[in-house]
Amino acid sequence: MAFTAALIYVPAPQDLFGTAALPVDVLAIIAVFPFVVRGTDELRRWAARRQAAPSPATRP
Repeated sequence: MAFTAALIYVPAPQDLFGTAALPVDVLAIIAVFPFVVRGTDELRRWAARRQAAPSPATRP
């Protein structure tokens, strides 16, 4: 990640590789996505556990 950040934010690699720093508003939008992905994955796991658990009526 440090290498990628250097390619994007350090001026010499920016010129060499033709990259540019992302604007703050774009970074803010991108920063939300890991939380959305993690949240939806946890919901999926919760639903799978709930579906796999036996109901109280079928327990001995």
